[in-house]
Amino acid sequence: MLDGIERILPDVLRTVIPAVNGAFIDSSTATRLQWLANSAGDDPIHTSESASALDIVLARVTTRILVPAIHALVPCTLTKTEHMLSAIQPESSKRDFADGPQLLSLISAVLDALTGPQYITLHDLVALEAVRELTSLIVDRPPSLPHAQLTPAQRIHRIARKDALYFLCDAALLAFHRSASASPGTPEEMLRTALAEALGDLALTQSNRESGGSGLDIVEESLVMVVLERAWSVGIRVGHIGGDVDDGKMIASHHDVHERDVDIAMMDVDTAEKAKEGQPWAISEPSSEVL
Repeated sequence: MLDGIERILPDVLRTVIPAVNGAFIDSSTATRLQWLANSAGDDPIHTSESASALDIVLARVTTRILVPAIHALVPCTLTKTEHMLSAIQPESSKRDFADGPQLLSLISAVLDALTGPQYITLHDLVALEAVRELTSLIVDRPPSLPHAQLTPAQRIHRIARKDALYFLCDAALLAFHRSASASPGTPEEMLRTALAEALGDLALTQSNRESGGSGLDIVEESLVMVVLERAWSVGIRVGHIGGDVDDGKMIASHHDVHERDVDIAMMDVDTAEKAKEGQPWAISEPSSEVL
């Protein structure tokens, strides 16, 4: 199903959008057909006598395809990964699930078909939803436990959450786009402000290392840092930090983060080695997930 939508929808959009661009539809007709309903199916999103046909098409693509695909990344990835790793009976492997790669490929195909500056709001909305989902995934993580104390089910769940984080980071990177500054008070400007605030919240999850850690490993933290740095590079504010950071400063910042992670990793190795010297039976925490 998803593969078919991915193949067909981009071509449909490239064909339909030039035809409807500049056209308007009577709002009463669009409302009756529920073309103007928001994603929750509540009140109409347009109140003037006529509605832009292009805006209606883009709104439906956003609220019925892109946003649901973003929201489905975590549950679908958790379900499929946990099923694959915990399946015992051979016939259970025949079950089919929508998974992260399929959803991410669908999102990428739609965004690739809508690359002009007139679609920047759509891209910003996808980025906003991806960043919010990513932040929720990090904040809602279960308490971090030593690997040896995890049950098999908990280890599988940890791997599944790592996969979901990877897909959400990729979704955000696909959606980030440079755009001209929006006029104050416009919907575009308010959406960019909301995206900046969401990125600020995401950045705060990384600042928790000093007070107990974000619960992410070094690889996961690096993925999140790539998202934040990419946002800066295309001119999107991260909280109260402006975009378009000087390239030299960005490289230096990334280098500092990498050096700090290496130092911490080496401290872990040193601690493990010292433990081995004093207690021959001691083992170090594995660097990768092992069931």
